[in-house]
Amino acid sequence: MIASILALSILPKHGAFLLVGGGSSTPDMVKAFADLCGGYSGEIVVLAQVHTKPEDGEKSVSFLKKNGFTNVFLVKNEEFSDSEKAELESHLSKASGVWVPGGNQSLFIKRFGLEWCQKVFPKLINQGVNWFGTSAGAMLVGNPMIDGDKVTEGIGLIDAVVDTHYFVRHREMRLRKAFFSCKVQYGFGLDEGEWIILRDNQIEKKVGSPQVFLRESG
Repeated sequence: MIASILALSILPKHGAFLLVGGGSSTPDMVKAFADLCGGYSGEIVVLAQVHTKPEDGEKSVSFLKKNGFTNVFLVKNEEFSDSEKAELESHLSKASGVWVPGGNQSLFIKRFGLEWCQKVFPKLINQGVNWFGTSAGAMLVGNPMIDGDKVTEGIGLIDAVVDTHYFVRHREMRLRKAFFSCKVQYGFGLDEGEWIILRDNQIEKKVGSPQVFLRESG
C-alpha cells in the first residue's frame, strides 16, 4: 500500500489551463501562469496562428518577457509541412507552457489541422505542459467550439464549451444554446478580464464572476 501511494505521488502532474475571457492580459495572469509552469525560467511557446500574420505574436513575446519570463519562443509559420509539425511537436514536449492569444480560432485549427491538434495537444497536457489561452485561445480547447454563429468541432482538451467577451458582447444566449445542444460537463462564459484555471476538468481557481453551466451527472 505504501509503495502504491509513493508511486502515485511521483507521477507527473497533468498540465493546467488558464483561460481568459479576452481584453488586455495582466501581470496577475502572467504570475498565475508562471506558478503553473513552475516559475519563469521554463520555455513558453507562443502559438499565434490565430493571427493572420503569426509574427504579430511578437507582442505576446514582449509582454511575457516584460513580466518575468526569460525563455519565450514564437512560432511564426503560417503553414506547416509534416516534418515541420513533427519538429514542433518535439519542441512543445520540452516546453513548460503554451501561450495562445486572441484572434481567429478556426484559423488556428485550419493551419495545424484538427486531426493533428487532437492527437498532439492532449498528449502534451498529459505530460504536464500548461496552456494559456485568451479569447480565441480559450475557445479552442473545448469541443464543441463556438465560431461566430456556428458550433464546430474544437480540440477537446477539456470537457466544456467556452465563450469569451461574454457580457460585453451579449453572448449569453449563444453559450446557453451551444451548451444545451451538446453533452459536455461545463459551459464557461468568460467576460473580458475574467479567468479560470482548470486541471483534469476540475476548476482550481476563478477570477471575476464567470458564468458556469454544469451538467449534473446521471
